[in-house]
Amino acid sequence: MFGVITPESRYLSNYFISVLNDLGEDKTTIDEVLAKIESFENISYSRKQIDTISGVRDLALKIESRKDKL
Repeated sequence: MFGVITPESRYLSNYFISVLNDLGEDKTTIDEVLAKIESFENISYSRKQIDTISGVRDLALKIESRKDKL
């Protein structure tokens, strides 16, 4: 609401799920995903939010590493 994104934000969750799905389906690159993650980190205001976004980065890197093994 009012453009504020909290760690529990449904928008934030849905956004990152979409981004990670696109990465897994080769619709985007790891560099594009990491740039999107970084843009959210740059506007984050709480430790909990930063930790959540950091977890998304870890998932993106795992997805990418699994793609390399295929």
